[in-house]
Amino acid sequence: MAIGLMEVLLVNAKGLSDTDFLGDVDPYVVMQYKGQERKSSVAQGYQKCFQIARSAFKKKYVHTVIICAGQGGNPSWNEKFTFRVEYPGCGGQYKLVLKIMDKDTFTHDDFLGEAT
Repeated sequence: MAIGLMEVLLVNAKGLSDTDFLGDVDPYVVMQYKGQERKSSVAQGYQKCFQIARSAFKKKYVHTVIICAGQGGNPSWNEKFTFRVEYPGCGGQYKLVLKIMDKDTFTHDDFLGEAT
């Protein structure tokens, strides 16, 4: 049995539905392969805008209005992940599973979808 590395490039997603009552979807991806798990960063959306708004208010820009448009349903990551692999492989445990989640601040993160 040969052992090597599998590199996964997480590029983007399109058409994700919004599960949040207020705000935009803040998606991230959980990748699982044969007992190994990797997690992407949260695609920049309202989190980035909130930081900008907070820093503006700390500087006392009282009349500043900041309108934020996050990536929402069409996020992009461009992140690389590496998994240890064995060859030959067979069966379900050798599938790469990608779960798309919506990061929530005050409740549990929401499941958006899955691909294998």
